[in-house]
Amino acid sequence: MEDAATAEISRAQIWQWQRHDVSTQDDRRPITKERIRRLVKQEVQQKCKEFPKGRWLLAGNLVSNMLTTEKFDDFLTTVCYPHILTTAYEGDVVPDDGGHLHSKL
Repeated sequence: MEDAATAEISRAQIWQWQRHDVSTQDDRRPITKERIRRLVKQEVQQKCKEFPKGRWLLAGNLVSNMLTTEKFDDFLTTVCYPHILTTAYEGDVVPDDGGHLHSKL
Protein backbone atom coordinates (compact mmCIF):
# COMPACT_ATOMS: atom_id res chain seq x y z
CA MET A 1 0.00 0.00 0.00
CA GLU A 2 2.92 2.37 0.55
CA ASP A 3 3.79 2.15 -3.15
CA ALA A 4 0.19 2.94 -4.08
CA ALA A 5 0.17 5.91 -1.70
CA THR A 6 3.39 7.27 -3.22
CA ALA A 7 1.99 6.83 -6.72
CA GLU A 8 -1.22 8.65 -5.67
CA ILE A 9 0.74 11.62 -4.32
CA SER A 10 2.90 11.82 -7.45
CA ARG A 11 -0.11 11.49 -9.75
CA ALA A 12 -2.00 14.24 -7.93
CA GLN A 13 1.01 16.53 -8.00
CA ILE A 14 1.66 16.11 -11.74
CA TRP A 15 -2.05 16.51 -12.52
CA GLN A 16 -2.15 19.75 -10.49
CA TRP A 17 1.01 21.07 -12.12
CA GLN A 18 -0.36 20.69 -15.63
CA ARG A 19 -3.75 22.13 -14.60
CA HIS A 20 -2.10 25.26 -13.13
CA ASP A 21 0.50 25.87 -15.84
CA VAL A 22 3.54 25.15 -13.66
CA SER A 23 6.98 24.99 -15.27
CA THR A 24 9.86 22.76 -14.25
CA GLN A 25 12.73 24.46 -12.43
CA ASP A 26 15.53 22.88 -14.47
CA ASP A 27 14.46 24.04 -17.92
CA ARG A 28 11.54 26.42 -17.22
CA ARG A 29 9.34 24.54 -19.69
CA PRO A 30 5.62 24.24 -18.84
CA ILE A 31 4.18 20.91 -17.79
CA THR A 32 1.61 20.35 -20.51
CA LYS A 33 -0.55 17.41 -21.49
CA GLU A 34 1.60 16.91 -24.57
CA ARG A 35 4.80 16.89 -22.53
CA ILE A 36 3.34 14.40 -20.05
CA ARG A 37 2.18 12.10 -22.87
CA ARG A 38 5.59 12.30 -24.56
CA LEU A 39 7.49 11.50 -21.35
CA VAL A 40 5.21 8.58 -20.50
CA LYS A 41 5.56 7.23 -24.05
CA GLN A 42 9.37 7.43 -23.85
CA GLU A 43 9.38 5.52 -20.58
CA VAL A 44 7.01 2.88 -21.93
CA GLN A 45 9.16 2.36 -25.02
CA GLN A 46 12.24 1.90 -22.84
CA LYS A 47 10.47 -0.56 -20.51
CA CYS A 48 9.17 -2.56 -23.49
CA LYS A 49 12.76 -3.02 -24.66
CA GLU A 50 14.04 -4.00 -21.22
CA PHE A 51 11.11 -6.20 -20.18
CA PRO A 52 9.15 -7.28 -23.29
CA LYS A 53 6.63 -9.45 -21.41
CA GLY A 54 5.27 -6.63 -19.27
CA ARG A 55 1.99 -4.79 -19.70
CA TRP A 56 3.79 -1.54 -20.39
CA LEU A 57 1.50 -0.29 -23.18
CA LEU A 58 -1.56 -0.73 -21.01
CA ALA A 59 0.13 0.85 -17.99
CA GLY A 60 1.40 3.77 -20.07
CA ASN A 61 -2.03 4.51 -21.49
CA LEU A 62 -3.67 4.31 -18.08
CA VAL A 63 -1.08 6.62 -16.51
CA SER A 64 -1.11 9.06 -19.42
CA ASN A 65 -4.91 9.26 -19.34
CA MET A 66 -5.02 9.74 -15.56
CA LEU A 67 -2.42 12.53 -15.69
CA THR A 68 -4.07 14.47 -18.52
CA THR A 69 -7.80 14.00 -17.94
CA GLU A 70 -9.99 17.01 -17.17
CA LYS A 71 -11.57 15.33 -14.13
CA PHE A 72 -9.20 13.95 -11.52
CA ASP A 73 -9.84 10.25 -10.89
CA ASP A 74 -10.52 9.49 -7.23
CA PHE A 75 -7.96 6.67 -7.00
CA LEU A 76 -5.50 5.18 -9.48
CA THR A 77 -6.21 1.74 -8.04
CA THR A 78 -9.87 2.09 -9.06
CA VAL A 79 -8.79 2.84 -12.64
CA CYS A 80 -6.18 0.06 -12.79
CA TYR A 81 -7.87 -2.77 -10.90
CA PRO A 82 -10.33 -3.79 -13.65
CA HIS A 83 -7.39 -4.33 -16.01
CA ILE A 84 -5.68 -6.63 -13.55
CA LEU A 85 -8.83 -8.74 -13.51
CA THR A 86 -9.56 -8.68 -17.25
CA THR A 87 -6.09 -8.94 -18.83
CA ALA A 88 -5.56 -12.67 -18.39
CA TYR A 89 -2.69 -13.21 -20.82
CA GLU A 90 0.44 -11.11 -21.24
CA GLY A 91 0.20 -9.08 -24.41
CA ASP A 92 -3.11 -10.56 -25.61
CA VAL A 93 -5.06 -7.40 -24.83
CA VAL A 94 -3.48 -4.13 -25.89
CA PRO A 95 -4.68 -0.52 -25.79
CA ASP A 96 -4.79 1.70 -28.85
CA ASP A 97 -3.73 5.35 -28.74
CA GLY A 98 -7.19 6.29 -27.49
CA GLY A 99 -6.91 3.98 -24.47
CA HIS A 100 -9.44 1.45 -25.82
CA LEU A 101 -8.50 -2.18 -25.37
CA HIS A 102 -8.34 -4.62 -28.28
CA SER A 103 -7.56 -8.31 -28.38
CA LYS A 104 -4.66 -9.44 -30.55
CA LEU A 105 -6.38 -12.80 -31.00
